[in-house]
Amino acid sequence: MDPISTASTFATIVGLVCNFRAERQSKGQDDYNEFLQWIDNARHNDLLSHIRSNQTLAQGINALLRDNHEQVLSKLKALEASMAAVSAHIGGLKEIAAALTSNQGLSDQAFLIIKQLYDSGGSFFIEMKMMGGTQYQVLDASHAIEIQEPRFFADDLSLLCDLGLLMPDFNSRGDRLFRITRAAARVVEANES
Repeated sequence: MDPISTASTFATIVGLVCNFRAERQSKGQDDYNEFLQWIDNARHNDLLSHIRSNQTLAQGINALLRDNHEQVLSKLKALEASMAAVSAHIGGLKEIAAALTSNQGLSDQAFLIIKQLYDSGGSFFIEMKMMGGTQYQVLDASHAIEIQEPRFFADDLSLLCDLGLLMPDFNSRGDRLFRITRAAARVVEANES
């Protein structure tokens, strides 16, 4: 499935699950088979066929239908925040994200953290506490991560980890490491195109 089809199908499925639950004013435990019947009645034949042929997709929908209303809303808010944060540095999408959300997404510094790591060719950086302060060094590429706003650096690292753009880890001495993820590479590459 191409990226546009994937994004469109994802948005359609999430929207339909929300509409189904709203129509039933459900607090949870909606029946998966009732949902499939509802999809069929709405004549979403291609989507119905796709759901029935993809066990992982069916399990995900079934799990979402079992969540109570507050859990679904919480997940949707988290998704919205993640999409807005990542979109904030992708031309064309950043304007849409800014118009639709009050959250401006990734700060410039947060984006520069993953961009510097990506551009260095390294796979991780280490947090090194020293007498003169804390430094962040890409060890497998001999490159220091430049910090523009030290007071918000911890917040930016936390957000990058929450969004799955960095993966936190520790070395054998207990020093914190931050590993780049494929998702981070895609965000940087999308910004460059």
